Amino acid sequence: MTDETPTPPPSEPATPPVAPAAPAYAATPAVAGPTQTMSIVALILGIGAFLFTWTVILGIGAGIAALIVRSRAKKAEPAAPSWMGLIALIGGIVGIVIGAIVGIVYVIGIVASLLLPAAVLNNYGN
Repeated sequence: MTDETPTPPPSEPATPPVAPAAPAYAATPAVAGPTQTMSIVALILGIGAFLFTWTVILGIGAGIAALIVRSRAKKAEPAAPSWMGLIALIGGIVGIVIGAIVGIVYVIGIVASLLLPAAVLNNYGN
């Protein structure tokens, strides 16, 4: 045997080695789809024109606005669904027509209520 003392094994480091960090990638921006804002506004105005025909002013006003916004949206947003423009067109036209009819009925009713009592009193007032 030899008098050499055995050398101790090399000591382990106190902290384990850290794995290298993953490379940082730049975030890719999300690609925005086609906008349909004007088409949605025209759709809402067309439905509103139909629903508010009984108020005459709101029905006719929303109907005219629906037709104007629909024509602009058709030019500005060609990728928007065509059914939105179709419903805006139908709702706008129906709102204008029924609003005008209701307005005429209102005017006839007001005129009749003002003139009829006078006519009844003149004929049967003796």
